[in-house]
Amino acid sequence: MNTPKKLIYLIMLITIFFIPFIGCQFSSPPASEVALSYYKLLIHQDASQIISLNIMDEKMSQLVIDNVNENLRQQILSDLSVENRITLSDDQIYSIQEAYLALLKQLDCHAISSPNGNTQIVTLTSSCVDFNTLTNNATQLALNQVNISDYRQHADYLSDLIHAYIIHLIKGYETAKPLEITQETHFVFTKKNGLWLPEDYEAFTKELCMLIDYNESLQK
Repeated sequence: MNTPKKLIYLIMLITIFFIPFIGCQFSSPPASEVALSYYKLLIHQDASQIISLNIMDEKMSQLVIDNVNENLRQQILSDLSVENRITLSDDQIYSIQEAYLALLKQLDCHAISSPNGNTQIVTLTSSCVDFNTLTNNATQLALNQVNISDYRQHADYLSDLIHAYIIHLIKGYETAKPLEITQETHFVFTKKNGLWLPEDYEAFTKELCMLIDYNESLQK
């Protein structure tokens, strides 16, 4: 069964030009605050800080949030439709999306920055979620619930299995809590038009996604 074990990585699909800086600033906020504002926008869907820092206006930040939501919706549909063999309802997609985003909003992040020549090294420390365990649990519960021996048609079995999986996945997201451990990652920020910004936007968004998805190797 194709399960959305890496839904968090959908944020990497955000087109880079959706994350511009606004104008030329004479006084830049600390790089740590800029990094944290991006975290809140992409992970919490909270645009208040990135707007207050004049990095984006309200229209642009909402465009980013809308893009995240649409990419998430398409990723859910792609992962669970089993090459269009399974029909998902709008309510199912919406429920997965809402439960998933609500879980992300529970995450907490702290940022510090330090100078490194003409750049700033920003360290983000975030709580995380073991998404792999959540999806594996949902898969196992669905397999236990839907017995293949009760079906003559594989298509019927697969459909019921996917729908059972969705129910357990949503419940898993709704009852899950961030782990008590944290993960951290480092970014290089450079000044562009007077504002501290990620040197590499693609790497920045990719690392943000990895930061909140529990990785046992990062704990060693």
